[in-house]
Amino acid sequence: MFCASGQAGLQRGLTASEIVAQVLISKTQLTPQEELKNLVFMGMASRSTTTTNGARDSAAHAPSGARHEPARITVSTVGLVPGIARLGADFGGKVGLAVSLHAPNDVIRDRIMPMNRKFPIVELMRALREYPLPQRRRITIEYTLMNGVNDGEAEARELVQLLRGLRVKVNLMPDEPDQRLRAEGAERRARGGISARARAAGVSCFVARRRGDEVSAACGQLAIAEDLVRKKRERDAAREKT
Repeated sequence: MFCASGQAGLQRGLTASEIVAQVLISKTQLTPQEELKNLVFMGMASRSTTTTNGARDSAAHAPSGARHEPARITVSTVGLVPGIARLGADFGGKVGLAVSLHAPNDVIRDRIMPMNRKFPIVELMRALREYPLPQRRRITIEYTLMNGVNDGEAEARELVQLLRGLRVKVNLMPDEPDQRLRAEGAERRARGGISARARAAGVSCFVARRRGDEVSAACGQLAIAEDLVRKKRERDAAREKT
């Protein structure tokens, strides 16, 4: 339903130094004409403590020439209210904020995102309204469309009402199914109901383009493929021993 990496289960979070190392290693893969300009911290459960430390190190403590301005860094969260408050306090709102919302009410969000039971939508919205957002900056609202769950006209109306008065942009994402026809259907729905209603209400709304899934390189898929290969090797080794 969401990022495929969730299928592997949470092992641990990356340390701040490991996150910075990933940035440095990524830079070595660039051509002379390419430049790494923006960083997005996004992972399983979107743990704000780890990402705040990593964002701070990437912005200030990376080796010379590898530093990134806070305005070029975005942290994504499932809605950890204390983490959002800490991020705003640590960076004065200069670091971008993205929130995986995926539902306009607690009934649906409790069902698809258990974290909502700890930090319900009313608390999340309060944290977003208190986030020290600089002028001309907007919070990104991530919303994965799930057929018959959160993509109807009623949900579109609720979403518009929920976001009223907030400086946001909505990123509508088709679900990540393996079946191409289902994916195409989700993209059509994204361009229709919710997108049209949000734009009519003056809410900036974009439809995310699907990239990488044709070679199993979409969100989390490479990690899952590697995990499956590792497990197969372990099974084969166990058979040989017996």
